[in-house]
Amino acid sequence: MEKLREFSWLFKSSLFVVAYAVIALVVYDIVAEIHIQPPRTLFTPIDHAIPFISAFVVPYVFIFYPFIIFTLGYFAFVKPQKINQYFTAILIVYATSYLTYIVFPVMMIRPSPEELPTDFLSKVMAKYYSLDPPLNCFPSLHAANSTLAAYFLSREKPKHKWTFWGNSIPNNPINPIRKTTCYR
Repeated sequence: MEKLREFSWLFKSSLFVVAYAVIALVVYDIVAEIHIQPPRTLFTPIDHAIPFISAFVVPYVFIFYPFIIFTLGYFAFVKPQKINQYFTAILIVYATSYLTYIVFPVMMIRPSPEELPTDFLSKVMAKYYSLDPPLNCFPSLHAANSTLAAYFLSREKPKHKWTFWGNSIPNNPINPIRKTTCYR
Protein backbone atom coordinates (compact mmCIF):
# COMPACT_ATOMS: atom_id res chain seq x y z
CA MET A 1 0.00 0.00 0.00
CA GLU A 2 2.87 2.33 0.81
CA LYS A 3 4.38 1.71 -2.64
CA LEU A 4 1.07 2.60 -4.27
CA ARG A 5 0.82 5.86 -2.35
CA GLU A 6 4.42 6.66 -3.25
CA PHE A 7 3.59 6.61 -6.97
CA SER A 8 0.10 8.14 -6.80
CA TRP A 9 1.58 11.61 -7.41
CA LEU A 10 3.08 10.33 -10.67
CA PHE A 11 -0.27 8.98 -11.83
CA LYS A 12 -2.07 12.19 -10.84
CA SER A 13 0.52 14.42 -12.51
CA SER A 14 0.45 12.31 -15.68
CA LEU A 15 -3.33 12.51 -15.69
CA PHE A 16 -3.15 16.33 -15.42
CA VAL A 17 -0.74 16.50 -18.38
CA VAL A 18 -3.05 14.35 -20.52
CA ALA A 19 -6.10 16.35 -19.39
CA TYR A 20 -4.33 19.59 -20.32
CA ALA A 21 -3.55 18.24 -23.79
CA VAL A 22 -7.18 17.19 -24.30
CA ILE A 23 -8.53 20.54 -23.05
CA ALA A 24 -6.03 22.61 -25.05
CA LEU A 25 -6.24 20.63 -28.30
CA VAL A 26 -9.36 18.50 -28.63
CA VAL A 27 -11.86 20.63 -26.72
CA TYR A 28 -10.51 23.78 -28.39
CA ASP A 29 -11.35 22.38 -31.82
CA ILE A 30 -14.83 21.37 -30.66
CA VAL A 31 -15.52 24.81 -29.15
CA ALA A 32 -14.36 26.45 -32.41
CA GLU A 33 -17.42 24.91 -34.10
CA ILE A 34 -19.96 26.12 -31.52
CA HIS A 35 -21.31 29.68 -31.70
CA ILE A 36 -24.44 31.23 -30.23
CA GLN A 37 -24.04 34.14 -32.66
CA PRO A 38 -21.89 34.82 -35.74
CA PRO A 39 -18.24 35.68 -35.02
CA ARG A 40 -17.32 39.34 -34.78
CA THR A 41 -14.03 41.15 -35.14
CA LEU A 42 -12.39 43.43 -32.60
CA PHE A 43 -10.30 45.10 -35.29
CA THR A 44 -9.57 48.79 -34.78
CA PRO A 45 -8.13 51.36 -37.20
CA ILE A 46 -4.74 51.12 -35.50
CA ASP A 47 -4.56 47.41 -36.36
CA HIS A 48 -4.15 48.33 -40.03
CA ALA A 49 -1.03 50.32 -39.16
CA ILE A 50 0.71 47.40 -37.42
CA PRO A 51 2.78 45.42 -39.92
CA PHE A 52 3.30 41.68 -39.88
CA ILE A 53 6.81 41.16 -38.47
CA SER A 54 7.99 37.62 -39.08
CA ALA A 55 10.73 37.82 -36.40
CA PHE A 56 8.02 37.78 -33.73
CA VAL A 57 7.22 34.21 -34.74
CA VAL A 58 10.29 33.18 -32.71
CA PRO A 59 8.90 34.11 -29.27
CA TYR A 60 5.33 33.41 -30.31
CA VAL A 61 5.96 29.86 -31.49
CA PHE A 62 9.49 28.67 -30.78
CA ILE A 63 9.68 30.05 -27.23
CA PHE A 64 6.00 29.81 -26.24
CA TYR A 65 5.52 26.06 -26.67
CA PRO A 66 8.73 24.99 -24.90
CA PHE A 67 7.97 27.50 -22.11
CA ILE A 68 4.49 26.05 -21.56
CA ILE A 69 5.65 22.43 -21.84
CA PHE A 70 8.52 23.13 -19.42
CA THR A 71 6.16 24.80 -16.92
CA LEU A 72 3.63 21.99 -17.09
CA GLY A 73 6.38 19.39 -16.72
CA TYR A 74 7.99 21.29 -13.86
CA PHE A 75 4.79 21.45 -11.82
CA ALA A 76 3.69 17.95 -12.79
CA PHE A 77 6.94 16.09 -12.11
CA VAL A 78 9.43 18.30 -10.24
CA LYS A 79 7.06 20.17 -7.89
CA PRO A 80 3.96 17.95 -7.92
CA GLN A 81 2.71 19.47 -4.66
CA LYS A 82 1.99 22.66 -6.70
CA ILE A 83 0.21 21.01 -9.65
CA ASN A 84 -3.25 21.39 -8.08
CA GLN A 85 -2.96 25.19 -7.93
CA TYR A 86 -1.47 25.47 -11.42
CA PHE A 87 -3.96 23.11 -13.01
CA THR A 88 -6.90 24.80 -11.25
CA ALA A 89 -5.77 28.16 -12.66
CA ILE A 90 -5.50 26.61 -16.14
CA LEU A 91 -8.99 25.12 -15.85
CA ILE A 92 -10.46 28.48 -14.79
CA VAL A 93 -8.78 30.26 -17.71
CA TYR A 94 -9.89 27.65 -20.26
CA ALA A 95 -13.45 27.45 -18.91
CA THR A 96 -13.79 31.25 -19.00
CA SER A 97 -12.26 31.44 -22.47
CA TYR A 98 -14.36 28.63 -23.92
CA LEU A 99 -17.56 30.12 -22.52
CA THR A 100 -16.60 33.48 -24.07
CA TYR A 101 -15.81 31.81 -27.40
CA ILE A 102 -19.27 30.23 -27.49
CA VAL A 103 -21.23 33.29 -26.32
CA PHE A 104 -19.13 36.02 -27.98
CA PRO A 105 -17.06 34.47 -30.78
CA VAL A 106 -14.31 36.67 -32.12
CA MET A 107 -12.74 36.29 -35.54
CA MET A 108 -9.32 37.66 -36.40
CA ILE A 109 -8.80 39.34 -39.74
CA ARG A 110 -5.46 38.11 -40.98
CA PRO A 111 -3.72 37.54 -44.30
CA SER A 112 -4.13 34.23 -46.06
CA PRO A 113 -1.06 31.96 -45.95
CA GLU A 114 -0.36 32.84 -49.60
CA GLU A 115 -0.15 36.57 -48.76
CA LEU A 116 2.70 36.16 -46.29
CA PRO A 117 6.34 36.70 -47.25
CA THR A 118 8.35 33.63 -48.25
CA ASP A 119 11.05 33.65 -45.54
CA PHE A 120 11.27 30.66 -43.16
CA LEU A 121 9.46 32.30 -40.23
CA SER A 122 6.62 33.50 -42.45
CA LYS A 123 6.30 29.97 -43.79
CA VAL A 124 5.95 28.76 -40.20
CA MET A 125 3.09 31.25 -39.74
CA ALA A 126 1.55 30.19 -43.06
CA LYS A 127 1.48 26.60 -41.81
CA TYR A 128 -0.22 27.73 -38.58
CA TYR A 129 -2.72 29.78 -40.52
CA SER A 130 -3.57 26.78 -42.67
CA LEU A 131 -4.18 24.58 -39.60
CA ASP A 132 -5.80 26.98 -37.13
CA PRO A 133 -9.02 28.80 -38.03
CA PRO A 134 -9.02 32.54 -37.23
CA LEU A 135 -11.62 32.09 -34.48
CA ASN A 136 -11.49 32.24 -30.69
CA CYS A 137 -8.98 35.06 -30.49
CA PHE A 138 -10.37 36.81 -27.43
CA PRO A 139 -9.48 36.16 -24.74
CA SER A 140 -6.08 34.98 -25.91
CA LEU A 141 -5.13 31.58 -24.54
CA HIS A 142 -1.61 32.21 -25.77
CA ALA A 143 -1.37 35.26 -23.53
CA ALA A 144 -3.19 33.57 -20.64
CA ASN A 145 -0.99 30.46 -20.69
CA SER A 146 2.18 32.59 -20.84
CA THR A 147 1.00 34.78 -17.99
CA LEU A 148 0.03 31.81 -15.81
CA ALA A 149 3.36 30.10 -16.46
CA ALA A 150 5.32 33.28 -15.64
CA TYR A 151 3.27 33.94 -12.52
CA PHE A 152 3.57 30.43 -11.07
CA LEU A 153 7.25 30.03 -11.96
CA SER A 154 8.04 33.49 -10.54
CA ARG A 155 6.43 32.55 -7.25
CA GLU A 156 8.41 29.33 -7.20
CA LYS A 157 11.75 30.84 -8.24
CA PRO A 158 11.67 34.60 -7.46
CA LYS A 159 15.36 34.94 -8.31
CA HIS A 160 14.55 34.14 -11.97
CA LYS A 161 11.26 36.04 -12.25
CA TRP A 162 12.55 38.37 -14.98
CA THR A 163 13.42 35.38 -17.14
CA PHE A 164 9.91 33.97 -16.75
CA TRP A 165 8.15 37.27 -17.35
CA GLY A 166 10.50 37.94 -20.26
CA ASN A 167 9.24 34.74 -21.88
CA SER A 168 5.66 35.75 -21.23
CA ILE A 169 5.60 39.33 -22.51
CA PRO A 170 6.14 38.59 -26.24
CA ASN A 171 3.05 36.38 -26.16
CA ASN A 172 0.80 39.11 -24.85
CA PRO A 173 -1.11 41.75 -26.82
CA ILE A 174 1.81 44.16 -27.22
CA ASN A 175 3.45 41.77 -29.70
CA PRO A 176 3.17 43.15 -33.28
CA ILE A 177 2.42 39.68 -34.62
CA ARG A 178 -0.74 39.53 -32.49
CA LYS A 179 -2.39 41.66 -35.15
CA THR A 180 -2.41 38.73 -37.50
CA THR A 181 -2.34 35.71 -35.25
CA CYS A 182 -4.90 33.75 -33.38
CA TYR A 183 -3.54 30.78 -31.49
CA ARG A 184 -4.73 28.56 -28.72
